[in-house]
Amino acid sequence: MHFRAAMKGALSQAETRLLERKLNDCETFALTATKEGHHADGRCRADGVSAGSPSTRRLLERMPNDQLAWKPHAKSMSLGQLTLHVAAAPGQIAALIVRDVVQAPDFVSPPSATSTAEAVETLDRSLQEAQRVLKGMDDQTAMTSWRLVRDDKNLFAAPKMAVVRTILLNHWYHHRGQLTVYLRLLDVPLPSIYGPSALRTQR
Repeated sequence: MHFRAAMKGALSQAETRLLERKLNDCETFALTATKEGHHADGRCRADGVSAGSPSTRRLLERMPNDQLAWKPHAKSMSLGQLTLHVAAAPGQIAALIVRDVVQAPDFVSPPSATSTAEAVETLDRSLQEAQRVLKGMDDQTAMTSWRLVRDDKNLFAAPKMAVVRTILLNHWYHHRGQLTVYLRLLDVPLPSIYGPSALRTQR
């Protein structure tokens, strides 16, 4: 069954829009990768996770323990929730990619980090898990289909290599970028990520 027809009535409008965007990204990436001959060797190893690890760790180390409940908007995640999500996402998503079929999660209020130390420890464990999964992914596995379902409805399907790029890496980078905005609004000096920050803060 076609993705958009399958998920009609199964997800909220917001969830549908989010998944459609991710599906479009996956389809575009998979087509480009196939035409260019890029397979697991270039895309589905741990390089993307490893490259983003030091800057993400520096960012989490700046989290102010006394501001973890702060939100920029009533409907936003708190600083503690976003921090823990950034820390845990690589390992959690990698663990899902190992499976061929995954039940769509319920979008509930995410847990919050209780301290900077907890967030950094979570990140370290998460990165280890993500690197373990990605290093063990061969070309054949990377090109197999990964499906997101809700009950008996097929919501989303893409090659695992595309899911790694879009849902693991791009999703992780997106929320890390959100975290920099949170810290800026709280007047916390930002570390270097892709170069010196506006304050030229280096660590």
